[in-house]
This record gives sequence, C-alpha cells and structure tokens, in this order.
Amino acid sequence: MAIDHKAANAPPEQVSAETSGDDWEALRWRDAREIQALRDIVDVYRTGAAALAAEVSELRAEVQRLRGALRAGRVLRGNRQVEVPIELDEHAQDFVGAILLGELADLPAPNMEDLLLVAGELTADSVRRYATAENVKAVLRVERAPTSLRVEVQALGPEPEDGAIRGGGVVERLSERWGTEHVSSGPSAVWAQLTPAPAG
Repeated sequence: MAIDHKAANAPPEQVSAETSGDDWEALRWRDAREIQALRDIVDVYRTGAAALAAEVSELRAEVQRLRGALRAGRVLRGNRQVEVPIELDEHAQDFVGAILLGELADLPAPNMEDLLLVAGELTADSVRRYATAENVKAVLRVERAPTSLRVEVQALGPEPEDGAIRGGGVVERLSERWGTEHVSSGPSAVWAQLTPAPAG
C-alpha cells in the first residue's frame, strides 16, 4: 500500500477528514520508526560519550602517575623539591616568601629575589582567582635543579568560573617559561620556570 504523501503534509484537520484509516496507520508507523531511529542514535552517542569520559579519566590518572615518577627521578638525580600546603588568604604571599627563604637559604641573592617575586605573583594571582571562595587550600611546589628553578601553585578548591590565569608582567619578565597545567583533580596549577644566574 502506498503512503499518501499529500495527506502527510496536509494540516491536521484535512488529514483527519481526507485520510483513510489505513493511510493514517501507515503515517503513524513511519513516525514511530523515525522516532526509534533517533532514539537509537542518541543511545549510540551516550555510549560513546561514557566510553570517552572513562578513557579521559584513565589518561589523566596516567599523566599523574608519570608526573610523580618524573619528580621522583629528579630527586634521585640530586634535584631538590619543596612541597608545602598553604591557604589562599591575605597572608599567603608572606607565607610563601618565608617558606622559600627558609628552605632555599643557600640560593644566591639575585636568584632568590627573582624567585620571591615570581612565586609571590603566582600566589597573588591564585588568591585573586579564588577571592569569592572560603578556606581554599593550595600546594606550593618548588623544584630546584642545577640549571633551573620551577615554582608551582596548585589550588585545591573547585575551579572558579573565571579561570583565566593572568600571570602578570613580573612573571613574564623574570621567567624563562610559565603557564597553566590542568590536573586530574580539577583545579589548574600555575607555574613558572626560572634560569638561575651563575653563582658568584
């Protein structure tokens, strides 16, 4: 039996008046098939999205594992690592400065001055980004090698809506490289790498 396409495109009142019972059933059967086909497509997309999300989680976990192994390898090669929890409040910059002065007291004065400025700016930027949140904790990490200094501030609170990292002129001017690193726990870590001036 052929479907009456003229009836299919007609207004509802004309369809009810001009379409026979068999034609009406054929139209309903066609619509049901199209709806089911759309549902099947949605199910395929949902399954694919779930598999992709699981794969992304696995990749993030692997990145974290490799990052930890890399840091452990650096320590074995004589690099020094400082990792201290901090709170992103009005005292954060002073606290970070005190930590650096205490832990890296043997760093040449010009290098220490640059490190204090860069670490202070990264900390201040994190404090600004989380200004509307309360009791946000962070981790300060410093990795010292013979040819480089890397400082990182990773906030442990939920990523704010305005997640832009501004960096600032101090970080850009004194750092060899700087940027943002996304981690599996959600928040981003801001970091900068400096090249120490030769001692003496």
